[in-house]
Amino acid sequence: MAFNGAVGSGVRLGAISFTSAGSVTFDDSVTAASLVAAGGAAVTTAIFNGAQNYNAAAGLNFVADSITLSAGITTTAAGVVTLNADTGSLTISAAGDISSNGVVTLTGFGGIITSGDITGTAAAATITFASPTTMNAGIALNTAGGAINFDSTLNGNQALSLNAGVGAVTFGGIVGGTQALANLDVTAGTINLNNNLTVDNQGGNTVTFTGATVLGANVTIDTDGAADNNVNFAGTVNADNAATQNRTLTVTAGTGAVTFGGVVGAGVNGALADLDVTAGTINLNAATFNVSDQGGNAATLTATTQMFLGLS
Repeated sequence: MAFNGAVGSGVRLGAISFTSAGSVTFDDSVTAASLVAAGGAAVTTAIFNGAQNYNAAAGLNFVADSITLSAGITTTAAGVVTLNADTGSLTISAAGDISSNGVVTLTGFGGIITSGDITGTAAAATITFASPTTMNAGIALNTAGGAINFDSTLNGNQALSLNAGVGAVTFGGIVGGTQALANLDVTAGTINLNNNLTVDNQGGNTVTFTGATVLGANVTIDTDGAADNNVNFAGTVNADNAATQNRTLTVTAGTGAVTFGGVVGAGVNGALADLDVTAGTINLNAATFNVSDQGGNAATLTATTQMFLGLS
């Protein structure tokens, strides 16, 4: 089924739904209240080549074997964006930017390949990548306080910028395990690191965590590549719950600099079990480093060039 012309361009259509379809292609724009194809519609391939605009809460909710998004999506009135490639891949091109006033949930059974930016325009507009994700271009994800979640792995020799405002950013899977990121900048009320991160595919950058960083696992951050990146913790760093877990943090930056701008391990049940940092320069700009949760470890700071105590 192919829609070669614009849909709803003169007068916005109401709710559009598919109850049965094979391959579906939109070659031009879609302007409607909503567009829904649930799993029972049996869509094999969905291709969106034109811009989409929806103004109802149902937004865009599309399930297909594989989905390709090659143009932008805009929703208002708390409209959601749910794209679920339930047997194949979800592919988003650089032109496939999403501006959503509702929750954005992206799923690809065969993975998510993305080059598009996403903006959540309401506090409740969270962004979730529910499947292994690969970046084919640098992307920016911004919300108005909604959470940003990577539930699985994240890879790609690209720069990633995340800004959740007062919301939370969570990395649930390994970051850069198959292909390291080039750069990573995260701004959020809370930054949950629940797995290891490798960001060393392009030197001269600074991996920045601006917000309260919480270790939900033993975490290794590696920016030591052919050319090294810096690491900057601009906020606090704590374990998620030292009463029940022993969380360790290892940072390896090669000749790069590692900077701690906020206190470490001083939150309630936030003490780290171990801290090991290797870098060209280590900047300790906080008053407290509490690494006392587990005996027998040695907190190790190895600066191959210099170490600075930034307290006055």
